[in-house]
Amino acid sequence: MDRTILAIWMMIFTVYAILGYLQGYSWLNGIRAKIRMGTWNPPTGPHCYVKIEIDTSKADEFITRKQQGGTRITYTGIALRSIGNAFTLPETRKYLGKIVWGRVGPLEDVDIYTLVDVKEGDDLGGLAIRQCDKMGISSLMEQMSGRVSLIKQAKDDNLKRQTYAINFTPTFIAQALTQLVSFIAYNLSLPIPPLRINKNHFGSILLTNVSGLPGAYETSAP
Repeated sequence: MDRTILAIWMMIFTVYAILGYLQGYSWLNGIRAKIRMGTWNPPTGPHCYVKIEIDTSKADEFITRKQQGGTRITYTGIALRSIGNAFTLPETRKYLGKIVWGRVGPLEDVDIYTLVDVKEGDDLGGLAIRQCDKMGISSLMEQMSGRVSLIKQAKDDNLKRQTYAINFTPTFIAQALTQLVSFIAYNLSLPIPPLRINKNHFGSILLTNVSGLPGAYETSAP
């Protein structure tokens, strides 16, 4: 009976792999495409997306002043602290939480999972920046120090371990794996040592810098 079930699954896996290969478009179906398909569902909710233009002249002055003093500050560091600062007030703090088992539970810290483009947009990696509501911008930059450059060059060992298996996994299995990993690490707040995923690995907020990705720029009509 066990061998029969295994044979059926192997047949399904083989047919799935062959059909995918015959369909082609392998350049569109890399590791990141599998992770996206396995993580995100089709849009069904009444979400609202807003574009906000911000005057960064003061931020530029701050960055220049810090650089002259020997401290490197980026827009990402400023954004991390700004988001953290938005949840320091009691009236906004109460909205910091996550839904587990159908109930909203509060979170102690503003941990922000920051996405980083890999090899100029070929892939996405990320790292969680902790306590953005309590630490200064310089301390937040220290958390990113060294890690960001490794992720950008696809040399980060954690990223390699987390995405290696996906490269050889069919999309329908990748979907189940990503949902399982998210449930364990986020909902249950448990670490997954084999994948080097820590407790509450993905933080409470997602921050991505899309300006480094192809097609992220807008052009005004004449």
